Amino acid sequence: MWLKIFRFFCVLLLIILPKVLSSSSQNENEENSNNESINCLDIINKINIFASKEPASKVVYIQNCTKMIDNTCCFETKQLKFHHYFHPFDNSSFINKANELKLTFKKPKAPVNLKPKILKKAVQTEHNLLNNDTNSMFVLLSVLLTNSEKNYIAIRNYIYEEIARNEKIKNVLKAITPENYLKVRDTRDKGIFGTQLELLAASHVFDVCIYLYMHGEINHYWVLFDKELPNIDNMENKKCLYIAQTFTKYYYYHIKDVLS
Repeated sequence: MWLKIFRFFCVLLLIILPKVLSSSSQNENEENSNNESINCLDIINKINIFASKEPASKVVYIQNCTKMIDNTCCFETKQLKFHHYFHPFDNSSFINKANELKLTFKKPKAPVNLKPKILKKAVQTEHNLLNNDTNSMFVLLSVLLTNSEKNYIAIRNYIYEEIARNEKIKNVLKAITPENYLKVRDTRDKGIFGTQLELLAASHVFDVCIYLYMHGEINHYWVLFDKELPNIDNMENKKCLYIAQTFTKYYYYHIKDVLS
């Protein structure tokens, strides 16, 4: 109700303001009127973001792998219609998990405590791409979780082991079965491009939420991976990893910020 009242008075102000201005200072007052209009509309837009239940950016999660094309799953997705936030993961909290999994953990830099902000379009920095080989995803996860590239093979192996045993992931793959998926995807001796299913498995085995930024020439959206899905309705207090996939290939890089 308060939002409708505010909008009414804002629109009313835009209508009556030019009529009450003095003709002797018309140019100056017109400029002031324009400034009032812009400020008023800016306020409305900001209030709409926080009052609405709709997220500022489209965020989806994967539900089912319906078929395989070029050894990659095609997924049905569902939109998550609540607010999402940019709240970067502090990997100092990952030390115990790294020790449990026998991963080499380098001492992190002093953590930067950032307040969460509404998740919007990513500030793209593809020059942060660590490498462009087939292990790109696993190397990036290794760096973000343990501050070292050295764990990427172990991380890759943990991910494929999780795909084989995790019941939620088995449900995602029920149309093709995990066994069939692993026949074409699992490889121990050489690298393989990671896909969204591998990120889903990573969110389970490493107990971390991950946002994947998908961007094209026209639109953009995020894919959320979290072991609690679909039973989530609030992400404000969760610290997550934010990564992006290059437009043409399965290379991945770190998203360090989003637009304000």
